[in-house]
Amino acid sequence: MEQIRVIIDSQNSQVCTEDNLNLDLVEVLQRHAEEQPAPATYVVELGTLLGVTSVRQEKCLVIVLPETDSQDIPYLSRTLRVEVRVTPDGESAACLALADGNVAVSERAIAAAIPPGFSRLVTLWLFKDKKVLREYPYTSETDEDLGVATLVAQSHERPFDDQPPAESNVIELFDNFVMRGTPTERASA
Repeated sequence: MEQIRVIIDSQNSQVCTEDNLNLDLVEVLQRHAEEQPAPATYVVELGTLLGVTSVRQEKCLVIVLPETDSQDIPYLSRTLRVEVRVTPDGESAACLALADGNVAVSERAIAAAIPPGFSRLVTLWLFKDKKVLREYPYTSETDEDLGVATLVAQSHERPFDDQPPAESNVIELFDNFVMRGTPTERASA
């Protein structure tokens, strides 16, 4: 069980694990994911997800894989790799590959999950058999590489129209949702 340190204020922090998860929020995300036509990621406030009040606006990337066992994905690998992949629509998309390249997350989700000034990607994996909270190093080099990959992806309007997409065992997560506030705050707004 990995420990994630959350900055509470300028002088205090709190160490959190999966035991601190806001299970109501996790359930909302899982239900929403079941309704989606394709696998998706979610970006939520880290403090909200872990049930702590934090002055920092750090985010957490939530990867919901309800049909996948945790043993099938090498999520413990701390290696992050930047790639340009092809979406189901034939568009190019910059992605950050996690889990030894087995899970590709769109650049849009990564940009929402890592505000400037943070050097880690906090990720909650929601597998069929368990919930896993992980922290991955996110360096300035990774950020620069992702920026270059984004430019490369944008420079090709539809470069793969003449070719069918290559078969791949990689889980590609092009759809993402950014959650603002808690479910109860949104319901009352």
